[in-house]
Amino acid sequence: MSNKNLNKKFHAEIDAKTKQYQKIYDFEISSDPKHPTWNNESDAFKHAFMQAILAQRYTIPMSFVAGWFHEIDGTIKGQPVSELNIDLWNNKIGREIFNEVKWELMGKKRKDYPSKRIEDIYAQKIVERMKNGDLITNPNDKRQFKEYDKYFKNKNKDKSTGEAAPVNNIYTREMIGKMTADEYLQHEPMIMEQLKTALKYFINIFL
Repeated sequence: MSNKNLNKKFHAEIDAKTKQYQKIYDFEISSDPKHPTWNNESDAFKHAFMQAILAQRYTIPMSFVAGWFHEIDGTIKGQPVSELNIDLWNNKIGREIFNEVKWELMGKKRKDYPSKRIEDIYAQKIVERMKNGDLITNPNDKRQFKEYDKYFKNKNKDKSTGEAAPVNNIYTREMIGKMTADEYLQHEPMIMEQLKTALKYFINIFL
């Protein structure tokens, strides 16, 4: 999130993989070379896939924080609220899928599931969810992202770090990143309220 070169490289990776899976599953992609994955099925896939990959590499709390700060940055740059809603909704689906796959692979041999195979599983599940209408693929969709939905189907029994309590009710990115899944679930309503307040602040100042 803080290293521009790494951030740019990661987004290029996700864009490339979105296009690869689009050729496999033939979901919608724009013919506009400047905006091939914008307000369409490719956009929905990209956000869900990105969140699943971030959760795999850095934990669910960190993927959550990265997604929110990315959307705050987009809002500052003029992203419409309807697009913010789409992205937050599809981000949540991506984290759900990561958690689903994690539990499905629990106890199985790691060597049998290299990163590429796991990514293929994410992609397949995302496309299945998209065909079922679970993802939002256009800004005319009336469904609204609900901040307090719980998206873990199973609770992760991580050991507590003992570092989740906020100082003066302020949660930092570093603090959220150190949380276990259980700690994150416990503090999620307050974290969401903090981020929602921050987002409104940025909207009032910059838009």
